[in-house]
Amino acid sequence: MTCNKNCLICDTKLEWASYKPSICDKALCQCSYEEYNLGFDLGKEITSNPQVVDLLISLLSASIAANRLLFVTPTAVKATDKFTGKEINFGSGESLDVGRLTATLNLCPSLAEMSKMVEKGILKQELNKLDPLLYSLLVWILQSNRAHIRLLSKSEQMNELKTPHQFVLLSSTPDREKKFQALKKGASVSSWAASRSQAAGTGTGTGKGGRKTNYNKDAQNDGKTLGGSCWAWHGSGTGNWHRYVRNTSPPLRRVLLTRAVPVCDVM
Repeated sequence: MTCNKNCLICDTKLEWASYKPSICDKALCQCSYEEYNLGFDLGKEITSNPQVVDLLISLLSASIAANRLLFVTPTAVKATDKFTGKEINFGSGESLDVGRLTATLNLCPSLAEMSKMVEKGILKQELNKLDPLLYSLLVWILQSNRAHIRLLSKSEQMNELKTPHQFVLLSSTPDREKKFQALKKGASVSSWAASRSQAAGTGTGTGKGGRKTNYNKDAQNDGKTLGGSCWAWHGSGTGNWHRYVRNTSPPLRRVLLTRAVPVCDVM
């Protein structure tokens, strides 16, 4: 299967294969994809994955607040003004109307309210009553996401974070994950990481810049470095993640074997 390696519209080979079927960076392909709504149902997403929908909306809001929106903008979102009959949109590039976008986003109802609209079959009508661009904007927010995001179950969550809102994000393809696991068996934890371990055998230490690093216990054996991998804790500003889940190419291309591509700059 090549649906995650080639553009769904023009079949051009993608520079970086994503976890989900995706498109290339051509303006025509992006516009066509959003117009066709291939295999997408906003109502189903709201009722089946409300936490993820809420997260993606919040990331757009955070991106606007952090002035990071210019990296990924809703240029294809458009509607027809019912009074004038003219096309309306948010603009693009330097002409992007951030104020208009913010105003539309602020009109978005809660997930609970939208779930009730879905049950009554009036979601699109009600959203368009609030703002003719709102429904199309929500479709774009969810459909332009190229990563698989899942809320962690309680047993998977890290208690130290003190929040139930914890998610796992997958952007690498199954092929890359298989390659990662194979290379992991023959790899070794770097001397850079091992030299910063402050608690031999416990698998914890502080890395460069004060970042806490957790080392795979399988890679520790009486002070000797064996095959395995290391986990690195790294945080990125909330305003950056709107771009990360839509741009699957790694920020630092020298990092080739990380599982979580969007945060590989930690390495």
